[in-house]
Amino acid sequence: MTSPKRSLMAALTALITAALVSACGVTSPSPTVPTPVAPTTVVTPAVSPSTPRTLRVSLAGDFDSTPDTTKVLRRIGQVQPDANIMLGDLSYGVTGAERSWCGYASRLTGRTPNYLLAGNHESDGENGRIEAFVECLPAPSAISGKYSREYFIDLPAEQPMVRIVLISPGIDFGAGEVSYAPETEH
Repeated sequence: MTSPKRSLMAALTALITAALVSACGVTSPSPTVPTPVAPTTVVTPAVSPSTPRTLRVSLAGDFDSTPDTTKVLRRIGQVQPDANIMLGDLSYGVTGAERSWCGYASRLTGRTPNYLLAGNHESDGENGRIEAFVECLPAPSAISGKYSREYFIDLPAEQPMVRIVLISPGIDFGAGEVSYAPETEH
């Protein structure tokens, strides 16, 4: 059985690949893309596909606060990607310690814009509350949707090259699990 996190990674990879293929002007069969949570506008690069542009995005989850976590976050800060997407299961700490973890992560990633996506450990307060993480690591730029749960970002904000769609399938935020199956509202 595929875990929700593996499903999320597969969906995110497919969406990023599809967006990059589209932005670079390469023709390929049209992938199936989930319906966004809000009305959208198609983003077309303002430069020709032959103009070289680079976008660097890092994605990681299951952080905790270990020596390995410190190495990963410090490396993200050194590389300084255009965006760092934190894919949930952030601190593995206790509820009430979210601000401390946010400070730890922010110090190590430096000026890197960090975007959050809830994992199952933050959705129910088991290891913190996603709302508290959002307070101390707010969205660094405009997003569409519900930040940390289901939203999209256009990167870079000026002359976007890619739209990244972030969802939280199979996670219960107190109102039942969110489903992205066909024929559902998501």
